Amino acid sequence: MGSRYHACALHTRSPFAILILSTVFLSCATVALAAEHIEEREGGGGSDNAPPSGTITLNGGAASTRSASVTLTLAATDDSGTVSQMQFSNDGLTYMTPEPYVTTKPWTLPAGDGSKTVFVKFCDPSDHWSPPTSATIRLDTIPPQIVMTSPQDGQVFGLTDPAPPKPPPIDIEEPR
Repeated sequence: MGSRYHACALHTRSPFAILILSTVFLSCATVALAAEHIEEREGGGGSDNAPPSGTITLNGGAASTRSASVTLTLAATDDSGTVSQMQFSNDGLTYMTPEPYVTTKPWTLPAGDGSKTVFVKFCDPSDHWSPPTSATIRLDTIPPQIVMTSPQDGQVFGLTDPAPPKPPPIDIEEPR
């Protein structure tokens, strides 16, 4: 009497495929339920299929700043209910190491006056990364210079017209 093997393979979103060889008949539906349970335990599956979305604001939305030290205000949401990580870039190409999501963060802008843009991407627990979002601020660390062109050395500001004449005195008669 020979053994009878049944095989059923199911590919999941996980990097593993489930393959069951058995002398006992297992339906593919049973394998699918097992795969779903494994994906839920590994943090995959569920209804979280989209990346988070979010915003970034620099110094409360200010148009410019005199200091390279700014405060980032971050707000992100995800359909899983959790945003777990974020990462930043000053050029939109090279991103820092991911770090835990927080709603405010101190940040130092790159050196040199001019327009500065900070990019951020957000991540959920299923490792879905959002597209970058950004905010821009103008860094102006050089104070304005005042150049006096007038009066020239030795000159004094004054009135060009002579002072108006004094009014004549008023005679006041005393009552008798």
